[in-house]
Amino acid sequence: MSDALQPPACSCGCTCCGEPVAASPPPGWWAVALRPAIRRRARATSLLVGTLLVLINSGDKLLLGQWQQVDLWRVVLTYLVPYAVATAAAVGAIRNGPCD
Repeated sequence: MSDALQPPACSCGCTCCGEPVAASPPPGWWAVALRPAIRRRARATSLLVGTLLVLINSGDKLLLGQWQQVDLWRVVLTYLVPYAVATAAAVGAIRNGPCD
């Protein structure tokens, strides 16, 4: 087989590039989720997506000054759900590696 047909070499430890699988298990879920870079990206995603969703769902009440009609727990969940989704996606991508 010529070199042009060989898969590119990578250091991920997976079998797709011909290297043996790494002996060490992937880091734990919480260890990855608490990394500063993961938390920073999840916060940014939550701020952007959560703000857009709050404006879509409650923007009319907020603009009219009807703050008492906006359920605070729904607003909190509107920010927490994108944070959780972004965190779970990033952790899954890191723990599964580039070849899955």
